[in-house]
This record gives sequence, C-alpha cells and structure tokens, in this order.
Amino acid sequence: MFERFGKLGFTRHTRVQAFVEHLERGEITASRCRHCGRRSLPPRADCPACGHGAFELVPVDPHGSVLCATMIHALPAGFEDGGPFGLALVDLREGGRLLAPLGGSFGGKLPAAGEPVRLVVRRSGDGDAMRVFFTAERSGPGDGDRRQQEIGT
Repeated sequence: MFERFGKLGFTRHTRVQAFVEHLERGEITASRCRHCGRRSLPPRADCPACGHGAFELVPVDPHGSVLCATMIHALPAGFEDGGPFGLALVDLREGGRLLAPLGGSFGGKLPAAGEPVRLVVRRSGDGDAMRVFFTAERSGPGDGDRRQQEIGT
C-alpha cells in the first residue's frame, strides 16, 4: 500500500501504511505517540521523543505558510516528464513541515516566504498504478472553511 505514496513507490511494507490509506480518502494525517502524545508529521512509526512504537494517526489542518520554495530543473528519476517544477517547504499551522510540489494555482511562479498555502491531496492513475500525493496551493480568505479532501488530478 505505501508504494502508492508519491510519484514513485519505493516500498511495499511499512508500519505507517495507514497514512497512505487516509491520503486515498483525501485526508492528511500525522502520527501521535500513544505513550507521550508527541505528534509527528510526516508520520513516524516510532516516537522521536520517547522511542515508543505505538501510535495513532490524527487529522492535520492542511493550512500553513511557505518557509522557502525552489524550482527543480535537474529532474530526479520518475519525474522526467514533469518539466521543471516548484517545490515548497511548508510550515503547517498545527506544527510540522512538509515538502510539497507547487500546484497549478501558482502558475509556474514561486511563492514568497510566508505566503499562506493549503495542502491538497491529489491522485493519479488507477489500480496498482494509482499514486497519491499532495500539492501546495495558494490559500486565501475563506479557505479555512474548505474541505481539505479536495481530491483531484
């Protein structure tokens, strides 16, 4: 199941595969340690604070702001057909940082540091070829009322 996360799948088995199952339903989640309560995003199978291995996945507010952004011109394996693409490091409101490709709302331009964004779950392909990922999109007034699970292509 975890091999469906991202543009390329790298592994079939992981203790956080439920993260991908939630993404398939349009939900971005973090792991929360059942022992000490520490929240981790991206999800971690073992708590970075206490080392405990029991965790639960909890919903994440998809809104945040751009810490920094860059344009990738030297494309890694699996992205050759994507042309240059923007990538942003996003600080989420509730804590946690994620790297996310820039979505179509940026029109190929890079956002400024501090610009508000929201993560939107995307899906491509079907069956075993299906992949799920998220993009950073411009966030404006009223976005807090939008459903984070805007699954699109």
